[in-house]
Amino acid sequence: MPKIPTFTSTRSITTQGPGVISNVSLNVNQTPASALQPVSDFIRDEYIKEKQTEANNKSYKALNSFYEDQLDADGKVSQKGLLTIASEAKALTPEKSSAYYDEETNKLYEYHKANKFQDLNNFEIKAINAKYFATAGLLKTKTIEQSRLNLIQENKEVDDDFFIKQAQLLIELGPGFIKGFDESMASRIGSNKDYDAGVKKLLIKEYQKKGSEILASNMASSKPIQFKEALEKGFFNKLDPKKVLELDALANKNIKEQKFNTLLSGLDVPFDADPQDFVVANKEIKNKTFGNNKNLQSIYASLKPQEKIEFEKEYQKKAKSIKSDRQLQVLTSMNIGKFETAQNTNKIMEEIEKLKAMLAKLEQELIDFKNKILALFNIETELNLPSLG
Repeated sequence: MPKIPTFTSTRSITTQGPGVISNVSLNVNQTPASALQPVSDFIRDEYIKEKQTEANNKSYKALNSFYEDQLDADGKVSQKGLLTIASEAKALTPEKSSAYYDEETNKLYEYHKANKFQDLNNFEIKAINAKYFATAGLLKTKTIEQSRLNLIQENKEVDDDFFIKQAQLLIELGPGFIKGFDESMASRIGSNKDYDAGVKKLLIKEYQKKGSEILASNMASSKPIQFKEALEKGFFNKLDPKKVLELDALANKNIKEQKFNTLLSGLDVPFDADPQDFVVANKEIKNKTFGNNKNLQSIYASLKPQEKIEFEKEYQKKAKSIKSDRQLQVLTSMNIGKFETAQNTNKIMEEIEKLKAMLAKLEQELIDFKNKILALFNIETELNLPSLG
């Protein structure tokens, strides 16, 4: 029997008939009012934005009046402003400051609400409320912080006085008292109920570090050798490494100067001593024999090569200066001697002139007397009177 041919279709069954296919559709719910909805939303949003902008501008202006004190007809304060409230709250303890600030800022709001909000719309009132309470909240944080700082400062003034006395004792007793000093400051700060745990920890650390720094600075200047010994033993571990290096350099400088002064002390010969003493001392330092003084020779030997170069310059400078001073003194003494001699000569000449004047006067008086005698004899002769002889 012959086979009937079969075919496989590549199409699907559909109700779509032949013709032009279009994607145009019609929303049966679309009306003229719904078509205009986006425009209506835009107008509404713009209106809200405009009112919010106006409200914000008014709120900023209104907020300025919250800062100022309100005065009555007689010029007296009827309501404190925000700045006055904050200022008064800062002067109180932190606990009282918070309660006082809340109470007064609420009074301030109620005052403005009762007296300044009548002509405002909801947009403006909401804007003012948001800005006022946000501003008051920020200012409260700063106010309580300052109140706390003021309280700490008041206590610190008393603690500083205690610290100064303890620091003076520390300088007097030296590194061995550092532990006692630290314990005293820790006890003092720890017993203060106005400090919280964090503040106590910071202040104790600050005072203890400052005490060690004061002692170290004093020793580096006046007792540099003892400072370096204490530094090696770990007495100044509380100091910053930078400060330690600074004080160590100062101590080294002072130790070097002390050595130089000791080695050059032989040049300090009194001006009224034998001039030969200075010559001898100068020669011994120049030759580095130092009068065969073993201690001085040991000090010189301890100088580093660079320090020996510096010592030589310092020696030349001091020797030259003292030599100039001694020469100046000699010249001054000579000039003083000349001046005194000249003064004495002037006095003698003045006395001679006075004596000459006296002799001249006496001579004149003798001449006058002689003339009187001669005149008397002439009268006797003319009158033939008996002679006086």
